[in-house]
Amino acid sequence: MKIKFCGITNLEDARDAISLNIDYLGFVVDFPKSPRSVSIEKFINIVQNIKEEKKRFKIVAVVVNMPEKKIDMLLTSGLVGILQFHGDETPEFCDKYKKQIEVWKAFKLTGDLKKSLSEIEKFRGKIDKFLIDASSAEDKISAKRKQYNFQDFELFKILQKKKYQLILAGGLNPENVQEYVKKLNPAIIDAASGIEKYPGKKSKAKMKKFILSLRGGERA
Repeated sequence: MKIKFCGITNLEDARDAISLNIDYLGFVVDFPKSPRSVSIEKFINIVQNIKEEKKRFKIVAVVVNMPEKKIDMLLTSGLVGILQFHGDETPEFCDKYKKQIEVWKAFKLTGDLKKSLSEIEKFRGKIDKFLIDASSAEDKISAKRKQYNFQDFELFKILQKKKYQLILAGGLNPENVQEYVKKLNPAIIDAASGIEKYPGKKSKAKMKKFILSLRGGERA
């Protein structure tokens, strides 16, 4: 199982995360409504300063309904390893970029198993990995947090049987992540708010505790 720390906004937090041997480093790019957003220019500056690190990790650019012109600008920088869509992007829109780069897409839990499954299945073959998130981008801004329930677990199990590559996100922290991993066994765990001092600023202590809770210290 791999780990992604998301919502990086500064060089110090990026280096702290890398020092803990995370697999993916995520940046919310050009979504000003989010306290974790960075401009395209700041994203480029931070990543240029860490790209020589000898650790193995991939850069994930998280975008929300970003215009194609700006996405192309991001990809032209050569600094993006994975493009993660977190808005209302269509399967066709995602597929266009999948031909150029690895693509992930976030899906908000609706509480309606049939509806969620139908929406997700539209993207099969159009993206590489499916991020199941308890909160949408707008929920995160307004601090409306949803908790996973039994039906969400059932959705996860159905998707796993269908061989979907799943990422688990939404409200994960050092105290609860082990429980969710045991119940759901995702391919990737994605943490943001649960490893922060405050929105937009990471806590190295919480990041380390998160890693230790999952890996028993083997890589931390």
